[in-house]
Amino acid sequence: MQPKILAVAALISFLIPMSVVAKTATQHNPNKIWMLSSIAQQYAKAGQKQKASELITQALPLVDNIYSNCDKPKPMATIAGNYARVGQENQAKLLLEQAIKIAKTAKGCNSTNDSVENLLDISNKYIDEGLYDLALQSVKGLDDASSFYQVYGLSLIARNLAKTNKLDQVNALTTEILNVAQSIKDANQRAFALSRGAYELIEARQNTQAIKLLAEAQKTIPAIKDVDGKPDTLLLITRGYIKLGQPTEAIKILEQATLAAQKVSNQSFRVHNLGAIAVEYAAVNQKQKANLLLQQALSTANKIKPGSQRDDLLLTVAHYTAKAGQYDQAIKVAKSINSRQNQAAALSRIAAEVARQGKIDLALQIAQQISDAGHKAGALMQIARALVSTKQLDRAVTVAQSIKAKYEKVGVLSEIALQYAENGNQDKAMNLVNTINKLSASLSDEEKDIDWMLPVVTQSYAKAGQFDQAIKIADSIKNTQYRVQALTQIANEYSAKEQKDKSLLLLAQAMQLVK
Repeated sequence: MQPKILAVAALISFLIPMSVVAKTATQHNPNKIWMLSSIAQQYAKAGQKQKASELITQALPLVDNIYSNCDKPKPMATIAGNYARVGQENQAKLLLEQAIKIAKTAKGCNSTNDSVENLLDISNKYIDEGLYDLALQSVKGLDDASSFYQVYGLSLIARNLAKTNKLDQVNALTTEILNVAQSIKDANQRAFALSRGAYELIEARQNTQAIKLLAEAQKTIPAIKDVDGKPDTLLLITRGYIKLGQPTEAIKILEQATLAAQKVSNQSFRVHNLGAIAVEYAAVNQKQKANLLLQQALSTANKIKPGSQRDDLLLTVAHYTAKAGQYDQAIKVAKSINSRQNQAAALSRIAAEVARQGKIDLALQIAQQISDAGHKAGALMQIARALVSTKQLDRAVTVAQSIKAKYEKVGVLSEIALQYAENGNQDKAMNLVNTINKLSASLSDEEKDIDWMLPVVTQSYAKAGQFDQAIKIADSIKNTQYRVQALTQIANEYSAKEQKDKSLLLLAQAMQLVK
């Protein structure tokens, strides 16, 4: 641990008595922090703040048992959130500040637990839980070199604050986003960050604030020196204006993007840019311009000597041609690919894109043309997911059942089961879980584990008031962590229905599992 950072144990001694630390710091279950924190959160919701505080004091010392500093910030932030829930805001801020320091100075982290990933993940978790002050503290903890990500993090907070009608705070955050963006030296990154922030504000219907960010991004365009990156940034600005319902402004940016794409020397990048610009022209009903760009992309690809590079470019052209709504032409391009494997990959992408655009029957027809079993399974998986996204779950099951590869079939059916549960169709969810259980018999232990799905199903039953069935399923879960998760979620639903005594009984049962 770095010398300038307080040891976690030293921080703990400030927050809780060392006698408590001594009793709990020797336990090494890596999931125990999460389980204790989950139970503490539900005790806090049930109004049992003293009991929640006791669990916090049990969870906090366990952080010192985590080997890598890269993995310490998230559990520390979770505990900080619980301090906030029991009204100990100062302790929450202090512990989060310590987590931020550790995140920023930890060495040897990978891309999933470096300081940026840690702090943005922490912020997003706080956003989901409505702990906006802590979310803001997390984002502001990013260093100056991460201003690009600060803009993104601030825009996510603004988006969610807008959903709760805290518009004064949204306005203040928009001003802060503009200020932080000015510190991004690279013009392309600055414009991209502003455009991405605008997109989040549009999602929250904060169009006035979004236009401010897009206008600032546009001012930056002349200063962009990154030739290869410029078209993608211009496309992001374009999509913002399209989402705002301003096609005229979008077309102006598309014209600049088209010129920028011509200057891209890397052929792969240029084909990608031309295809992506064509898709946006199609979106604003400029079909002729879209066709010209797709033809240019195809011509560029066909000039390459036959081989893997050419096949890859044709695959890209086929994909964007489908995204632009030209399905027959997309299939024609795909079938011109020499490699059967790449041809199958292209058809799979086309089928997926056609499904996302709502043309399920056509997507299924295209999928049947795929000779490679793996790519065919991939296409059917994406078609099933497209049906899930439009709440056509029964048909999604039918498509998923047609997948021959067992692992892929189980994966998609699991997603559908969760969606059934989230939509309140508990019985269908449970029937599908049983089907998955039978299918999984021949898979490896890790692949056939279904316990991770069951807490969502139990919560669905509990929300519907079917508590006996929810508890029965929870009791069948073998994995301790998922069983605790299920019990705490059922307890949460009891609390929501003002049945605090039953909630507390389940939390006590969960506590017995953790000990």
